[in-house]
Amino acid sequence: MSTIRLSEDFFFFFLAFPFLSLPVLSWDGETIGQSMTISRFLARKAGLAGKTDVEQAKADAIVDQCVDTFQRNSRKTRSRT
Repeated sequence: MSTIRLSEDFFFFFLAFPFLSLPVLSWDGETIGQSMTISRFLARKAGLAGKTDVEQAKADAIVDQCVDTFQRNSRKTRSRT
């Protein structure tokens, strides 16, 4: 087994991440964390999140269902191992 050594610079870089996790998006000098937050943000910027509040809610519901399904399936997969 090999040892991976990370530089001190990496830790200072990592501490700048919101919630100390990946992924992150840098936008206009701001750092945004959490994958679904980034997805929704980019969808709004690209005009894909719906034009009305109801369309936006429906788009959010689709994303939330995908997340729920992924989490449910990953729990099932882990319980089989």
